[in-house]
Amino acid sequence: FEGGEKVIEFENNWANYFNVRNAIAVNSGTSALHISLASTGIEPGDEVIVTPYSFSATASSIVMNNAIPVFCDIDPITFNIDVNKIERLITNKTKAIIPVHLYGYPAEIVKIMDIAKKYNLNVIEDTCQSPGTKVNNQFVGTFGNLGTFSTVETKNISTGEGGIIITDNDELALKCKLLRNHGEAYMNDKPRSYLTNMLGYNFRPTEFQAVLGIEQLKKLDKLNEIRNKLANFLIDNLSDCPELTPPQGHNDKNIIHHLLCFQYNESITNVPKSKYMEALKCEGVELSNGYPRPLYMNKMFLEKIAFGNNGYPWICSENGEKIKYFEGLCPVAEKVCKQAIVFSQIRYPNTLKDMEDIVTAIKKVNNSIEKLI
Repeated sequence: FEGGEKVIEFENNWANYFNVRNAIAVNSGTSALHISLASTGIEPGDEVIVTPYSFSATASSIVMNNAIPVFCDIDPITFNIDVNKIERLITNKTKAIIPVHLYGYPAEIVKIMDIAKKYNLNVIEDTCQSPGTKVNNQFVGTFGNLGTFSTVETKNISTGEGGIIITDNDELALKCKLLRNHGEAYMNDKPRSYLTNMLGYNFRPTEFQAVLGIEQLKKLDKLNEIRNKLANFLIDNLSDCPELTPPQGHNDKNIIHHLLCFQYNESITNVPKSKYMEALKCEGVELSNGYPRPLYMNKMFLEKIAFGNNGYPWICSENGEKIKYFEGLCPVAEKVCKQAIVFSQIRYPNTLKDMEDIVTAIKKVNNSIEKLI
């Protein structure tokens, strides 16, 4: 129930680093989101407000709990949930908000917590891309009822696969421990009773993951420092490329970069983004489009086919049956999806020399842009 010796050590170290009472290790960031929501008592047909611009698990974890995602558009500068649009989406079925601190940039978590307090909502912070980012000298992930992290291979530190939940609420922590272990209650110094009091899962981490996590956590500050150094070099040295708009506020030392997302302005070059990216790839620069579409534009949401073909869990409430997902629902998110160009090289073992090569390649393409028109 408590985990192996190394799992407990890893949890204690994580809790100490983030200055919280409880850390619960699980087998993935998706599992962390799933059982964090479940621990709050979410019920079928309840609604959770969430960003459409994130990895699929941010929203699918809501559906896993038989609840309904309500997508709130994003801020065009931070790409995080737009706090000015949250309250209009709150209904009598709203039970929680999941803000994502995307690419290392913090959502407006203080304002989100004010809204949550006003309407008595739970907040589960998706901090999978922002371990170490701070707001008002406080780590993101520590503001909400629960904070979730991932340690999959693409994240700031990695255990191969894994996730962590943090909370100062002892009751929620206990529920998360039950949920990760089949919902099975366990009494110290008593034989195993196989007593199950709730629906639970096998989301336990391994000792092997924990051993890696213990050592990786020691390196987090240094690896974050490298990410910021490389990201800021790219931003500073591409400042004379008007077709590439960097994320705003990048010089804030409290922000820890995870990925570096520029917005590409096609009207400046008269070259489609796909053609521009292809030219850069020919120069050896690895790029991605980031999230290709808002989450609600995936078939699962458009056709409401999460569980079978009858609209479950949306049919669990009258509100849910009325909720529709469609193109144009979150126009800012849709625009960002079309314009985003994402650099993932801002991490160890890459160096400033690698960043110089990227800058050289971009400026070479820009100097020959007429050949692409």
